[in-house]
Amino acid sequence: MQLTLSEAERALRDEIRAFLANHQPADEDVPEDFDECVAFLREWQRTLHGAGLIGLSWPREYGGRGATLSEQIVANQLLAEASAPPIIGSVGLDVVGPSLVDHGTAEQKARFLDRILSAQDIWCQGFSEVGAGSDLASLKTKAMDNGDHFLLRGHKVWTSYAQHAAWCAVLARTDPAARAHKGISYLLVDMKSPGIEVRPLVQSTGDPEFGEVYFDDVVVPRENLLGPLHGGWKIAMHTLSHERGWYGVGRQVILRVLLDRLVDEARRVTRHGRPAIDDPAVRSRLAQAHVALEVLKHQGLRSVGKLIATGHPGLESSVDKVVLARAEQTLVDVALDVLGAQAAGSVAGAPEGVSPPAWQHAYFYGRAASVYGGAEQIQKNIIAERILGLPRS
Repeated sequence: MQLTLSEAERALRDEIRAFLANHQPADEDVPEDFDECVAFLREWQRTLHGAGLIGLSWPREYGGRGATLSEQIVANQLLAEASAPPIIGSVGLDVVGPSLVDHGTAEQKARFLDRILSAQDIWCQGFSEVGAGSDLASLKTKAMDNGDHFLLRGHKVWTSYAQHAAWCAVLARTDPAARAHKGISYLLVDMKSPGIEVRPLVQSTGDPEFGEVYFDDVVVPRENLLGPLHGGWKIAMHTLSHERGWYGVGRQVILRVLLDRLVDEARRVTRHGRPAIDDPAVRSRLAQAHVALEVLKHQGLRSVGKLIATGHPGLESSVDKVVLARAEQTLVDVALDVLGAQAAGSVAGAPEGVSPPAWQHAYFYGRAASVYGGAEQIQKNIIAERILGLPRS
């Protein structure tokens, strides 16, 4: 996504490029083992933090630069274009952190925010449950109010990086008699607390990226309540809008880099004795992926304009989520069509420069794009009812 850059944004671009020229790890330096990769990415985030390149738009008093949202977007795009390693603390940085900045007490901000930026603390998000994923308001996890503490009991699932997290942002029902959205509170839970069990789940990608978390009468001090008692739903919607709004901005650029790589690989793979890219059917499929990413880019431009104007993501983040999922799934489907068997695994005789395991991983990861962060069907309901004003069925 290309934006007209201000003088400050151009200076930031030059700063980031100079930093990456001296510090960006080579692709082969990133460990394949999941746990080793998490440790590597934590160190990478510390390096970025030391250079002042993490949380640019956060207020200065909380460790950021006080930069504009457009400057933060420029930074995200440059890191994506350079294929820099991802930010391991993104749940804390882009999801929980903004809610802490806007709704946390002074003590909570002092306690948590700098450790999020430096990756000292990895956060996970304890929102979804079995039967309460897309229908989040039907969650069953309970927190009994015992005055100076809550007693937390329940089960969360699809909790990314739970086994590596120091803290978890948990939604729990604190008023079982209230209507679904009204009796929920937002708790900040120490993952080292007695009574917590984490069970990693291995995904189709082969990575145990998310897992189940069980809370068995976990004591949560009252000072770890974020916002008002029973007022967690509003803060959760703030959290989710940031999750959906920020993710697509950087992801679009990553997908564009992947498409460029796929085009290069299509020149190396042969079909019927000639480069695959000479096949009209292959070119047609590549064009479909290109169109999908162009739609995503221009939808992103519209949303970025509103984000910069208002200072926070709005309902258009649901549109972004639907368009992003379709673009990502289109791209990985096209990759398998273009590369054929050589995209499915380490095929003997694969041309140099073709990366079959990476495309296989991207394909399986892309299957989840229409589910994580809010299922496509739920996003369509939000678009229909809250943007288009259509009646509820």
